[in-house]
Amino acid sequence: MFALDKLSLCEGEKGLPHVYNTDKQHLCIYHRPSEEWNASHKITEIIPWISEWFYYYENWLVTAKWLGGGIHRGKKE
Repeated sequence: MFALDKLSLCEGEKGLPHVYNTDKQHLCIYHRPSEEWNASHKITEIIPWISEWFYYYENWLVTAKWLGGGIHRGKKE
């Protein structure tokens, strides 16, 4: 899933948190290797995950801390 509008960054940050690619704004809403979501799932199952990502993104803009957890950039947060 990709964000269509340009997302803001926190002051002093060079990239978005918890994304596969900052330039493409490819949101990390599931862990690909663990196959949390695949083609057998309905798209409606992933919409709440997208909403949750944006909830944590908005908090990150204010606090500069990603509180959404998950595995990110090769390390567990």
